[in-house]
Order: sequence, then C-alpha cells, then structure tokens
Amino acid sequence: MSLYGISNLEEISKKIFIETTQLMDKNMKKYFIVSLVKNGILGGGIVADSEAITYHTGKLTIPQEYRHLVMKYEDISEVTKGWLFILPTVTVKMRNGNEYKFAVFFSRKRFVNTLKDMGVKEKML
Repeated sequence: MSLYGISNLEEISKKIFIETTQLMDKNMKKYFIVSLVKNGILGGGIVADSEAITYHTGKLTIPQEYRHLVMKYEDISEVTKGWLFILPTVTVKMRNGNEYKFAVFFSRKRFVNTLKDMGVKEKML
C-alpha cells in the first residue's frame, strides 16, 4: 500500500494527522481573554474565526457598539503590540481610521500570530 509515496503505515498515519490538524486549525474558532481599553478597562473576550475577530462583553454600562464589536480581517489595516503599565496590549487599527486597544491576557503572541495568519500586517514599533 502506498499513500503520498509512503509505504510505511506509521508514516502514513503521521502525514494524515498533520494534514487533518492543519485543516482543523484553519476552520476552528480561537478564543482570547482580553479587555477593551476604552474609558477604562472593559473585560470581555475575542473570538477569532475564518472571517473576523469579534470582541464580546456582557457589561451593560458601555455603549452598544462595543458589546459585540466585529472586526473583519479585510477591514484591519494593521496591529501593533504595546504595553499599558504592566499589561501587554494589541492595538487594532481599522482602514476607516478607528483604533481599538485590547489588553491581552496570557496569549498576546498567539493572538497576533492568528491575525498575521489571516493576512493582517503587524507594525513594529
């Protein structure tokens, strides 16, 4: 038996596992614990899927536009890493000029890499 030009069953299994994992990674949603930095720090989270990142918060004291903020990758012009005191941040700059700063807890590098994988460029400071 030969698949991918490989006759060893163990090597075939490894190849199929790698391809399946890559396919799942592209189609699965990724979750990040973040806070929107807007007139204070507003706790919430970001869900990244194949089309956009979406910030969600359950706080009712903030304007409706920030409770479910959808940022399509094609509308993001760049992202920049920074700091807010001791908190790692990512600023998302939109093509329309809006900017959103997020304090990203635990996984800033993975968050930025997710955006870069979707074609968003990172601006280095």
